[in-house]
Amino acid sequence: MSTASYYPFGCRTSIPREYATDNKFQTFSERIGNINIDVFHRVGHKYEEEDSEDQGTFFHQCLQKWSVLNLTESFDNFRRGLPSAQTLPQLLNQKDEVFAALMKHIEMKNPLSLQPLLELVVAFARDLYHDFYPYYQRVLTLLISLLSAKDADVLEWVFTALAYVFKFLWRCLVRNVNVVFDSLLPLLSNSRPQYVNNFAAESFAFVARKVKDKRGFLVLMLRTLETRPQSLSGCGSLLFEGLRGVSGQFHSSAELVLTLYLQSLGDPNMPTQTLYEVLTHVVDSMLGGIKRNKGGLFWKCALDTVSLFTQGCHEKDQCELAQKALILTLQLLLRAVTYKNGVFVGDPQSLVVQLIALLRLSHSTLPDGILVMVIEIGALLLQSEHVKLSQEHSSLLTREYICRGPPLRNPWPILVGDLRLADLARPTLF
Repeated sequence: MSTASYYPFGCRTSIPREYATDNKFQTFSERIGNINIDVFHRVGHKYEEEDSEDQGTFFHQCLQKWSVLNLTESFDNFRRGLPSAQTLPQLLNQKDEVFAALMKHIEMKNPLSLQPLLELVVAFARDLYHDFYPYYQRVLTLLISLLSAKDADVLEWVFTALAYVFKFLWRCLVRNVNVVFDSLLPLLSNSRPQYVNNFAAESFAFVARKVKDKRGFLVLMLRTLETRPQSLSGCGSLLFEGLRGVSGQFHSSAELVLTLYLQSLGDPNMPTQTLYEVLTHVVDSMLGGIKRNKGGLFWKCALDTVSLFTQGCHEKDQCELAQKALILTLQLLLRAVTYKNGVFVGDPQSLVVQLIALLRLSHSTLPDGILVMVIEIGALLLQSEHVKLSQEHSSLLTREYICRGPPLRNPWPILVGDLRLADLARPTLF
């Protein structure tokens, strides 16, 4: 069997990070904030690609490494109780005994031996591949039980192990995504700390991204949330992590997926209100996790969706549904425009063009609710010090407001922030 040297948790020992790097004290929150569990874009060690028949299984190789690095009594007891399993046939033949030994010693929750034991679970999963899946649920349950720890190192080890299990078993997990998602949902609940929600979302996003039926997975999530709404924000984080790439930018597949999410607001077979609530969390996560100069994809998808729903407003059989979907999409746009007074707005000219197109619709096509949303977004664009509108676009937008007149059910002036729409008629704005 040809294998590669395998150090998923790195070659560092159990020395706490603050002592291994510098002497600056870090609070628990700071330690949590510094954890990086991105195992999918990791640069491997130069020796990890070498083939060697002498290395045996990943499990045996990992055991050899930690037999040198960890000389604690608890780990030594574990090592002595293991059956001989140097080759893959030996490991497969004694997999139940090896797994039982791992679970027994992990359940002791001894921090001195927990890191090597979790890494051995990962190596065990990599060796067994799909034969590991029957053990998955028990491993997940045990890992969840470890999350009550207030040790940042332990949390990092647990989520790194979970991320690697997802990475190596994703084909099995995708085939059983209904069961897997249901088992992971407790980690996305708002009863868990925010950092647990975030780590779980980051870990499972790799599997969610591999699901081919994106719409089917979205329906599964929304139907589940209708009975378990406490996981709304966590599922929003999960959807965002599936959209996020590296270095504060979107993933290469994000355009198709984000378009699906937004356009599903007009799908009569979707629980629209639940979807909207999830998307508000997606947008909030995006505003904090995507760089402004990398956010153009969001505006493109959102404006294309607004244009699609606007066309639907002209069709009698779709008008009512399209109007409701349009209002929800505009509310998401307003959320993005409002963030830090417009700092995330990357292409205000295209947004203004779309707002003007909406204002030119007939009163029957553009109900008061949509008009109010358009006015709010436009007023924020005109006020924001971060949004650079040309004089031409500012003038066009303001003239359309004046020509359109007030919403039928809302008397002038409408107060939006510190700006009254009556003030838009001032010549200084042109």
